[in-house]
Amino acid sequence: MKNEQPALPLSEALEAGSLAVGDAWVERVRHDLRADNRPTAGGWPGTLREARARTYAYFTNEAGLRRFGVLSANELELVVRAVYERARNQWLACAQMDDEDG
Repeated sequence: MKNEQPALPLSEALEAGSLAVGDAWVERVRHDLRADNRPTAGGWPGTLREARARTYAYFTNEAGLRRFGVLSANELELVVRAVYERARNQWLACAQMDDEDG
């Protein structure tokens, strides 16, 4: 008998996925800026278009379809906005910490 954890309700799974996508996006932007010797400063440089591309890539690939099933256009758009909001908030927190350290 396998020791499996119960599956999360879809809303919780989507929220967890949106946090993961948003956090990964911020880390990628920060990594790219560090590689160019540029500071993490100012407003969030990401766009909703980028959020949409990242969200669709994560939630509609083969693994995403197994994990979340086929999401409706409305569900995907809600997740896009959650990804963007998470990334923007994480960015602003990082930019503020960098300002305080600098």
